[in-house]
Amino acid sequence: MARFGQGFGMQPRRAGAGGSGPPPVPGLTRPDFADLGLIPLFLYHPHTETVTLSGAQVTGVTGAGGSPNLVAPVAGPDRRVDARGAVCWRFEGSDFLELPTSFASTPRSMALFIVGRQHQNLTVNFFGHSYQSDGVTVANTLSAFLSTSSSGGLLATLKTGNVNTSSDAVNKGYMAVGAQLSCFGIASRTTANGGCRFYNGGHVATTAQNPSALTSCKGARIGGYLNANGTTNGFDLYAMVAFAGELTNAQADAVQARLMTHFGLTGFSRQIILEGDSITAGIVEVSSGYNLGMAMAEPGAGLLPPDVRVLNMGVSGAQLSNLVARRDVANGWPISLLPGGTSNNLVAAQIGRNDSASGGQNEVQIRDSIVAYLTTATSGVLARGFDVRWAVNIANGAMGVIGPLRTLLRDASFLTLCDAQPGGANAARLAMIDLPLIESPAGVRRFDLASSTTDTAYYQSGDTTHPGKAGTALMASGGVTPQHGYSGLF
Repeated sequence: MARFGQGFGMQPRRAGAGGSGPPPVPGLTRPDFADLGLIPLFLYHPHTETVTLSGAQVTGVTGAGGSPNLVAPVAGPDRRVDARGAVCWRFEGSDFLELPTSFASTPRSMALFIVGRQHQNLTVNFFGHSYQSDGVTVANTLSAFLSTSSSGGLLATLKTGNVNTSSDAVNKGYMAVGAQLSCFGIASRTTANGGCRFYNGGHVATTAQNPSALTSCKGARIGGYLNANGTTNGFDLYAMVAFAGELTNAQADAVQARLMTHFGLTGFSRQIILEGDSITAGIVEVSSGYNLGMAMAEPGAGLLPPDVRVLNMGVSGAQLSNLVARRDVANGWPISLLPGGTSNNLVAAQIGRNDSASGGQNEVQIRDSIVAYLTTATSGVLARGFDVRWAVNIANGAMGVIGPLRTLLRDASFLTLCDAQPGGANAARLAMIDLPLIESPAGVRRFDLASSTTDTAYYQSGDTTHPGKAGTALMASGGVTPQHGYSGLF
């Protein structure tokens, strides 16, 4: 596995037993913790669970090994099979599963670990307590037991109640989950026993204790919106396990290590930050689970090395001014900077359609705003320690400006304006992703011309701007020309 300081590159594939065939898929069996002296409160492992389905939607789960049954009173997650053949449950929007009120747990005396993927840099409730010990009164209104929260462009870091890992000044940047398959969780203890210890991708952060002093809370909810049937955002669940009591650091570390080994996870030491508008974020047909970051990090697709975290910061309707605001807000994505230098930290962005169509800017104004976004002293993306791959725009409904903008971005003068020409201060730190040159099959460009936007195999019907699921996946892979897609970065 490539570690700190190495360039982005595909890791060699290993042959299976006897030197031929694919390696076995890790994590298809239920993880076990008996040799650690730990008995789970519950363990849910979608690949082996017995479920009731309505179409692809999970409506009930028969708990195995003493775990409580789960029900979906409103809408449950979809049962999904990834590119490796492993089953996960995909939670989007208002999807949730409910544990019965016969289940009891205490917020300051339990641990919860998840193997999964967070779809985007948005608020997600992974697990929350439903009621106080009477089984009737709402447990708390301070957010879920384990969640992430993002508003105003903040990095969506792990939290418990209203206690956020952003309070750990040293380790907060590690606590954004990402679209890649990862192991994350919390060992919740009282202040006297060390407070909360959070985990993500082999990294650790500490915070104060959970704000709730309640004990023996009844029932719980996986996904969805705490205490109501509203909407949060998505995640894919491959395993969730909980333990009662205040685990020691050594015990919690051992649980994380067991899950990472069982699921073949290496943890992350490098990352890519995706920035942009709805083309990057996904919209309508491209729900959160199919956005660009999820397509890039699909387990088994082979587009990324295993030690790369993917954080999708894209927001529908964004213009360059919004990207600047997200770059500069306190506890925004720049706090995610990982050790090992700029080559371990990559920003890839595509923007400009809304600056033209909604902002009324011409191609020169947009180009100059991109230059300022990247190069402003101290606050510019390059100055903050991130290398950049800027995407030449796919065909969309604003080609009168986007066409000339493409020409400006491809011209050597763009690198010069960013001081990234050979010999410049930012040389080799800025390069282009030429998305319009993607071919599938050979000789057929899918994102190049205004007429491309009417091809409903890759664009959403009647839209002329937004790729569909297949188009988003093609941007990620680059088709037969991976050097022009996002996979060409690695």
